[in-house]
Amino acid sequence: MANNTKIRNVMVQITRNPNLHNQSNWFANQSCGTTKCVGGWAIHEEGIPYCYRPGEGGWILEGDESGIEKTARNILELTEREAVFLFFSSNLDGVWTVVEEITNRVVTRVEVEAWVAANPEPERV
Repeated sequence: MANNTKIRNVMVQITRNPNLHNQSNWFANQSCGTTKCVGGWAIHEEGIPYCYRPGEGGWILEGDESGIEKTARNILELTEREAVFLFFSSNLDGVWTVVEEITNRVVTRVEVEAWVAANPEPERV
């Protein structure tokens, strides 16, 4: 069964940082920072270090040989089928459709957007 708490945390970050969400890549360097897909955000939120090493095939997880997709799937406690649908959705609307389905509507777009609006991120000093 999917980990609704971790999925919700990822969706809160994506909702708070839409300019840092990109379903096309696990991670991607952009002028605005490193964008991440749902799986990339799961890894980021878990605190697993990742870096770009072109000579080693691109993005890698430091100290984790199981690979990005499997690691993200394990963090979110998804089945292979759920992970495929979630990680390879082409846009945010598709992501939300899958999130609401795999969490049995425990995590919804309406609820997360309302929570983010009511709980702005604290100022960083």
